[in-house]
Parts: sequence; structure tokens; C-alpha cells
Amino acid sequence: VLNDVGNNLDQLPILQHAMMRTWDAWHKKKKFAVPIDIEDYEKIGRMTTALSQHAEEAYAELTTDKQRLSCELMFKALTDKAADVRGIRRPTSIPDLARLSGSSNAEVMEIVEIFRKPGRTFLMPPPDVPLNDHSIIDISHESIMRIWDRLVKWIDEEAASAEVYLRISEASKLYKEGRTDLWRNPELAIGLKWYHANIPNAFWAGRYNQDFDQAIDFLLKSEARALELEKEKARAARFRKRVAIGAIIILSLIAIGAFISALLVNNARNEAKRQEGIAIENRVAAETAKIEADSSAARAVRAKVEADSSAARAVRAEKSAVKSAEEATIARDIALLAQEKAEKERQR
Repeated sequence: VLNDVGNNLDQLPILQHAMMRTWDAWHKKKKFAVPIDIEDYEKIGRMTTALSQHAEEAYAELTTDKQRLSCELMFKALTDKAADVRGIRRPTSIPDLARLSGSSNAEVMEIVEIFRKPGRTFLMPPPDVPLNDHSIIDISHESIMRIWDRLVKWIDEEAASAEVYLRISEASKLYKEGRTDLWRNPELAIGLKWYHANIPNAFWAGRYNQDFDQAIDFLLKSEARALELEKEKARAARFRKRVAIGAIIILSLIAIGAFISALLVNNARNEAKRQEGIAIENRVAAETAKIEADSSAARAVRAKVEADSSAARAVRAEKSAVKSAEEATIARDIALLAQEKAEKERQR
């Protein structure tokens, strides 16, 4: 535990709270023979998150969305980050908290009681001091503003909201003095987003300055002019659209006329080409007929030549046969002579 504390004296209230929570965690186990130990300390989140966990337990006891919203607005009212980036306390009366959160005094006191129960003194006065319509509510210690994660987020949101409001307020003063113009985007978009998200009122703004009405009037005038400019742009866009449509219609008619003319010219050209094609086909047919006639004549000539050639081959074959017969006769005579000669030689 001492290691978690270090040398930062600002941690002492957190140490006190963590030790109280450690005791409570050990006591709930009802095992009194077992001493308090590191397990009990770690169960409550150590010094790092013990306070945040405890505050979340209190926040979880709020039962309605209205209570949770009122709680958020109350804690935002009880803290101030403008003078110190770490945040400082801002004690506020119950009636003022009621006006700031949109609740009744009784509803505010009901929420306060949840956060100041015995052993849970996040808000002051202490639990033994009765609350009334004149009670001043305060955060018990600044450390809550730095350790409770939800409150840290709320404080940052409140600081950002105040910053946007003060920017609008400053711009409204300059506009009133004629030193600047109405807002345009993106400043206008930021301002309107802030206005619709936070729904501020003069009582809330009074914590920062008394120029709320002037600032909101400036913001709404800026919005009205922006809407008028949008209408002008819309009208101009519609006019341009009508002009464009008219131009498109005229161009379409011209294009259609050109298309029809081109179609007629193309049809005439196609017809001329068709007639030319027919003439070419006729010429080709005539040439083909002539070629076929010439081819028939050539075939007749070839047939005659082939017939003559066949006759000549028959004559040559006949002559060859005669010659072969003569040669055969001569060969036979030679053979007989040779035989006679051989017989004579044998007899001799």
C-alpha cells in the first residue's frame, strides 16, 4: 500500500478510502480468524481504481434515466475545469442544482443521499447533517474528480461545452460591434451541434457570463441566414436544372433530326450500294458463264486430243506387236540353227 502511495501527499485521502474499502471487503467474508491481506486490497481495485469502483456502485443505484441525467448535470455543476486543468470543486446550493439539472429539490436530495451514505462520502455535508432547501452541496475531495472515470469524462464534456459557449458569446459581441459577420460552417455546425446536444439555459450560462440571450440570438440568426442561403442555392440549382433539362431537350431534338437525316442518307447510300452490288453480281455471272463456256470448249479439245492420242497409241501398239512377232520368228530360227549346229557337233 505504501508503494502505491509513494511520496504524493495528495494520495492520502485515496489511501484512507482504499483502506476503508479493504476493511469492508474483509469484514463481509466473516472469516475473522483470517487476517486482512493483499487479496482483500486487490479485490477493491487497489488505490488505482478503488474510488472509481465505489463511485460506480453508487451510480448503479440510480434507477431511472432521469435520475442518471440529473446526476450527470449535478456533478458537472459541482466541478470546474476552467481555472485548473485538474478541476476544482464548485459548491452549489440544492435549488441551483435543481435548476441546472431540471429536477426538483427533493429529487436532487434523493441523489445526494445516495452519494453521501455512511462509508460513501463522495458528497458533503456528511451523512449526519440533515439536508434542506438551503443546503450547500460540495464534492468531498478533488481526488474524486481525477479518479472516478465517469466524472473525469463529465468534467471534460462540461469544459468543452463551456468553451463552445464562450466562443459563441465572444463572436456575438464582435457581431454586435460590427467587427465580424454571422457564423458560417464549420463554426456554425459546431455551435448548432452544441446547442441541440446540451439544450443550455441562461442559468447554466450565468456561471460563465451574462450574455446568454445575445449569444443564442447570434447563433440562431446565423442558422437562419444559413438556411436562407441554402434555399437560394436550392432555387439556383432548380433553375440550373430546368435550363439543363431544356438544353438537353433541344439537343435531343437536334440529335434526333440529325439521326433521321443521317438515316435517310444512309438508306439512299445503302440502296445505291445494293444496286451496284446487283450489277456486279450480273457481271460476275456473265463472266462466269463465259468462263464455263470456254472451259467446255477446252474440255472438248482435250477430249479430241486424248482420242487422237489413244488412236496413235493403238497404232504404235500394233506396230510393236508385229515387230515383237518378227523378233520372235527370228529368235526361233536362230534357236533352230543353233540346235542343228549342236546336233552336228554331237554327231561329229
